[in-house]
Amino acid sequence: MKKLVLALSLLLIVGVAVYGYVTAPQTVEQVELEVERETGNWKPEISRFIFTLVKPGERVELEELEYLKEKLEELPWVDKCSVSLLKGVLRIKVWETTPAFAIFFGGSTYILNKDGFVLDKVAGFKNFSPIYYYKGKTSPFTLDGEFVKIKRIIRTEIELVKERLKTFKSFRERPEIILTDVGV
Repeated sequence: MKKLVLALSLLLIVGVAVYGYVTAPQTVEQVELEVERETGNWKPEISRFIFTLVKPGERVELEELEYLKEKLEELPWVDKCSVSLLKGVLRIKVWETTPAFAIFFGGSTYILNKDGFVLDKVAGFKNFSPIYYYKGKTSPFTLDGEFVKIKRIIRTEIELVKERLKTFKSFRERPEIILTDVGV
């Protein structure tokens, strides 16, 4: 019986020591950003955001890694990510979001994700499918936090147009859809 109690006590002490070692704050010596699924050229924006939160030489706790993961997944360019810190190397794997549609406005093409956030702005016309043309007097975009997002009313118009187009059987040519600030 004494051997069992001694073995359990030893196992408990070793378990607490291992848990303490694993969850102890570690110093970030190196940051590695790996893009698993690349759908655009957004790695510079993602890495700039990472280095505002974590810098080499800082001590990072487990809660801070979870916070970093949450903040990264809030970025418009990131679909999902994983964050790990082993032996001083902060490894971040990112799966970029897939562009959903584009809006041509004011001489530029804006590439947007499924949530309506602007992923990229390209000067001039960029061939993209689907693309909507906006000819309104006011901008179709608004700020949501620190990121540019399409206005809700414009997003609703786009959804209504999509539903209406589904009722038509076929087109000889792809329709050109022009949105304004007063309707389609």
